Amino acid sequence: MRSSFVSLLLLAWSSSALSSSSCEGLLENRCNFICDCWSCSDERDCGYHRDSPVWGRPFSCDFEHDDCGWRDISTSDYRWVRDQRSSPLWTSRPHADHTLGNRWGWFMMAEGKSGKSAVSARLQSPVLRDAAATCEIHVHYHMSASDSPRVNGSLSLHLADRTQTLTLWESGQDSAQTWRRALVFTGRIPGDFQIILTASRDALSHGDFAVDDLEFRHCSLQGIT
Repeated sequence: MRSSFVSLLLLAWSSSALSSSSCEGLLENRCNFICDCWSCSDERDCGYHRDSPVWGRPFSCDFEHDDCGWRDISTSDYRWVRDQRSSPLWTSRPHADHTLGNRWGWFMMAEGKSGKSAVSARLQSPVLRDAAATCEIHVHYHMSASDSPRVNGSLSLHLADRTQTLTLWESGQDSAQTWRRALVFTGRIPGDFQIILTASRDALSHGDFAVDDLEFRHCSLQGIT
């Protein structure tokens, strides 16, 4: 009797593992804001890391453990890196991350020495698929200059598909030693697309840019008719 019970458990486990493996192998199941696999493994490293099986609960990335699949695609020494609070405190870098609010928390930071020309650092998401018309992207960002009320540069968010790249949001240039939030509406996006965050600054700028706690809300087509 016990042997039969163990056999049934092994059969159930192997069936689930096979089902999950088959599910993950289907390209159309990857990064579409829907947990098609029982473990939601098809949504792993899609620019977010928390499972969100319920419509309305955001997929999010706080960068505490990894970069959630976001990748720096900059073409200069000015690049996005995963980082923590700097020392000393009088610099224009964040004094704490947004998630934990302390020096041990992690965020993404655009870093590089000032040169003789304007530079841009670009942070690209993995390939995402089929966003609903209700889709929102929430970005917490930090933009500060230690010696000026304005940053000679900006932070922007772009949507790229197979045919074009659109600017959906761009910050102002006001400097503030605090985290702020941007809310971006994408609209319905059929097929594959990527999100690109760009930090741009002039040659003479000493401002710093950071992002944390990225959230994708109401992006799933599940339950929408």
